[in-house]
Amino acid sequence: MLTFLRKIRKSLIDSGNARKYLLYAIGEIALVVIGILIALSINNWNEGNKMEVLEIEMLNDFKASLEADLINFNRASEMGEKAKSSMEIILAHLEADLPYSDSLKFHFGLTAIGWMGQVNGSVFKSLESEGLALISNKDLRQELVRFYDNLVIGKISRNNRYFEDMV
Repeated sequence: MLTFLRKIRKSLIDSGNARKYLLYAIGEIALVVIGILIALSINNWNEGNKMEVLEIEMLNDFKASLEADLINFNRASEMGEKAKSSMEIILAHLEADLPYSDSLKFHFGLTAIGWMGQVNGSVFKSLESEGLALISNKDLRQELVRFYDNLVIGKISRNNRYFEDMV
């Protein structure tokens, strides 16, 4: 192809017709510009595909993390119910002024077990490092930011609606 274009250019220069050579030069420039634009379009398309794949991976990571968090919160809720029940037994025992029994040791132990659920924020930190704009759905992105902004040192704050929705 290049040899073909060289032959045409050489014959136009040799003929001495400046107008035809100028038209040929403009055509060659236009051809190069079109080629560059096509290459840029393909590159943009590839980058868009990569971003879509990364977004899907990130959303799948969020899904897995939130499912694990839900399991942890359900366990924490069960442990909280057991702790509450043990506290009620201890209070009933104290209110009835009964003597200490070995079964109370078990109930005191249940009240001391940590039962607050925690949210894993590592996926959100990863999203922040990649750039929040990676999530193309604006509403979903805002909800994720709002949810993780309401976390207080790994624990759900009691004064936000997410905590109320979970209880």
